[in-house]
Amino acid sequence: MQDSFERGDVVWGTDPFRSGSNPRPWLVLSTERHPFHGEEYVCTLMTTTERESAVRVTQSDWVVGGLSDRWYVSPWVPMTMKHSVIVRGQGSVRDSVVDRVSEAVVYYLAPN
Repeated sequence: MQDSFERGDVVWGTDPFRSGSNPRPWLVLSTERHPFHGEEYVCTLMTTTERESAVRVTQSDWVVGGLSDRWYVSPWVPMTMKHSVIVRGQGSVRDSVVDRVSEAVVYYLAPN
């Protein structure tokens, strides 16, 4: 496994919201400015379930690697993921996708 992951990388890791579940893909949002970079990352969940507020990731959004189906990033599910729960890397997506997701996360965290 890689020593560390970067903003825009997609990784497979444990889903803390589903006990006993298989690893799921997560989009890394944090940068090297994040405390403990390389040990933990701010990520958002990826799913094949289409939801109105999700950010769609198409094959053309991938810079490296990819996933076979249409995938969606759920910006309302940010979490800190430890490097130790990451099973493997999948690839990376374009900065424009990460920027859209990051803006949506901020929207969900901002006061009304």
